[in-house]
Amino acid sequence: MADDDKQMERRREANRGWVTRTSNALADLVAKPDVTTLELEDAIEEFDRRLAALDDTQSAVVMRIVEPDKLETDIEDADRFRRQVRCHRVQASQKLADLLTKTGPPAGPAAHSDNSATDSVMSNII
Repeated sequence: MADDDKQMERRREANRGWVTRTSNALADLVAKPDVTTLELEDAIEEFDRRLAALDDTQSAVVMRIVEPDKLETDIEDADRFRRQVRCHRVQASQKLADLLTKTGPPAGPAAHSDNSATDSVMSNII
């Protein structure tokens, strides 16, 4: 059981490392003057995946703690870490919202349909 606990702790530390890296990547993108919506969306998605993996591991670690004091300390540490890294997520979401407001929603093929071509085809049918 002790080996399982150590392995779970290592998994949590690895997940924290990945979350920290993706959080820092979000901060870099927020500071980038010519960042694109695609870059932000991709980085936010990656951060969310990494944070979800950490949350799963954190839950598994907490379930193994039996002493109330250790449990409370572990939960407080996890909460502090989570709030710290989410700051960059919030900033990136705000920057993305600002960019979308400036540029409007992404234009897909349907947004640029050529009505004159459609009218021409329809008139030939009628």
